[in-house]
Amino acid sequence: MNTICLIKRRCAWLWVAASLLWGPLAIAADPGDLESAYRLQTKAIHLQLAGQQPLGFKAGLTSRAAQQRFGASGPVAGVLPANAELGRQVRLQDFLQPMLELELAFRLREPVDTPIASVAALKDLVAAFTVAVEFPDLGLLTLPGGEAGRAPSVADIIAANVGAKHLILGNTLRLADQSPDDITLKLLLNGQDLRVAQSSDLSDGQWQTLLFLVNRTVASGWRIEPEQWLLTGALGGMMPLQAGEYRLLSDLGKIRFSVVP
Repeated sequence: MNTICLIKRRCAWLWVAASLLWGPLAIAADPGDLESAYRLQTKAIHLQLAGQQPLGFKAGLTSRAAQQRFGASGPVAGVLPANAELGRQVRLQDFLQPMLELELAFRLREPVDTPIASVAALKDLVAAFTVAVEFPDLGLLTLPGGEAGRAPSVADIIAANVGAKHLILGNTLRLADQSPDDITLKLLLNGQDLRVAQSSDLSDGQWQTLLFLVNRTVASGWRIEPEQWLLTGALGGMMPLQAGEYRLLSDLGKIRFSVVP
């Protein structure tokens, strides 16, 4: 590798790290090199974590619509920051462009640091799952000023850690021997219906998406611990987060939270 290429690569991951730590700064990964984008993501997250353990890992671009919008051939993966979990209040001022996603979150029975061969093998490793509300920040995907107007590429999204920011987890766990593909979720805002989603909304289903997430996470050099959460992607699509009183109803219990300015 020549000196110019080395400098460009080091500068790229420093920009990503700065964005994740302090806000959006000119992130622009090579659109055709997803592996390099994952390496940038991993280096930046290690810097952000400063020795802490991630809360877990997340899948993104898990619907056909999202994949078509960004030209993705499949889902992508990101890392949940150590401080990602919130209580029951969310502040809009903590985000640049706050969004909301309804998801399922899984936990494994034992540590995993090697690829899982099949969905059948994965099912034996899953301990439980629950509902989650994720709050990604699309403001973390800001592109350089010279590229204003260009939508982020898949590599940009990966390098910017898929916009991972905060989430709220449900309290009711379902055992892994029950199907995660037949859960109904209903979200209300200020008492009015806002969204109804099915856990089967993922283009590849819950199990196949979880298998992708586990194997992609391991491929990036992470060891998945039993206490970490694995989020499998938006159900019913992403929506803007706005102030008000939210209530999520599901077969896995309820989540109530407030969003304030």
